[in-house]
Amino acid sequence: MEPVEITNYSKYLSRSKEMGRKQQVLLAFSIGCFIGSIFLSYSYAFWVGGIWIEKRYWNHILDRAYMGGDILAVFWGILFGFFALSQISPHAKNVSEGRVAGKFTYDVIERIPLINQDSQNGKTHTV
Repeated sequence: MEPVEITNYSKYLSRSKEMGRKQQVLLAFSIGCFIGSIFLSYSYAFWVGGIWIEKRYWNHILDRAYMGGDILAVFWGILFGFFALSQISPHAKNVSEGRVAGKFTYDVIERIPLINQDSQNGKTHTV
């Protein structure tokens, strides 16, 4: 009986190792894509910002042409905003669950009971 169990354990262990390798490759690929997209956004932002500075596009808010500091401020503001938005998923789940619970609560509050509590003889409501 013991050799059969050892064979089964080895078979399932090798399957588990293969699944673990596939998951690690997928995780590494997704992290690589995420970091690659960050670097692509860096390069795009600085490329467009360089064009704006070179062509002297007008900044209507400050009433002057764009400068390097303006480009960096906008770039970092957008990047930090995206990082903040990436942290919203657990909170969005909680808000969604709260809305469902609130709907059930309001359904209970707004329901009309079958028995009229103000009636002396226990008659039902007429709907």
